[in-house]
Amino acid sequence: DMEFGPDGTFEIHVSKDRKPGNWLPLAGDSTLLIVRQTFDDKTTQVAADIVVERVGAGPAVPALLTPELIERQLMAAAAWTRGTANTFANWSEWFKAHPNQFYDAPQEIFWKAGGDPNIWYGHFYYDLQPGEALVIETPIPDCRMWNLQVDNWWMESLDHVHQRVWVNNTMAKYEADGSVMVVCADVDPGFGHWVDLAGHRSGTGLWRWFNAAAPVVPKMRVVKV
Repeated sequence: DMEFGPDGTFEIHVSKDRKPGNWLPLAGDSTLLIVRQTFDDKTTQVAADIVVERVGAGPAVPALLTPELIERQLMAAAAWTRGTANTFANWSEWFKAHPNQFYDAPQEIFWKAGGDPNIWYGHFYYDLQPGEALVIETPIPDCRMWNLQVDNWWMESLDHVHQRVWVNNTMAKYEADGSVMVVCADVDPGFGHWVDLAGHRSGTGLWRWFNAAAPVVPKMRVVKV
């Protein structure tokens, strides 16, 4: 639905009242705007240069800070920190109750936490013994892209700069039939596409389908290596 200029640029109005062109409704109590950019290959793709500009006159002199306002802002920051930590800790507890399988939950749960409705989220908790690996197999549905990452308890990616803890559609080693087999292990097992667990015997992980016409749930199993 986006409208673009001849040179590929775009402008989005974010406001309570409808504006012509690209418009994002703003609720009366909105305090956060999230902008995401998704890349297949950061070595070849250029990030958008995004500028946020306030339109319309505000007060010539901002209101002075008061102790009451500072208190509200500090309490709000503390509540956000506590709420975020509790959310991901609670999710990890859910996933841990069903280890080594994708967690079966309505996607709306993840969307309400800031997820993108155009993405299918496959969360899981892995729990492996020494010498075991997690194998994930799936056909590739019609989609814009996909990726897998292994995370810690707080659902933060492991060291994606120095270790092979993630894979996406541009770098994957595919099977002869076009499907993909991802093998999460401490060392390369010699089959499938290896993702490094970086010494972690347990943790969380996430599979994403982006703009998939019909998302499929990948198959997961534990094997000896």
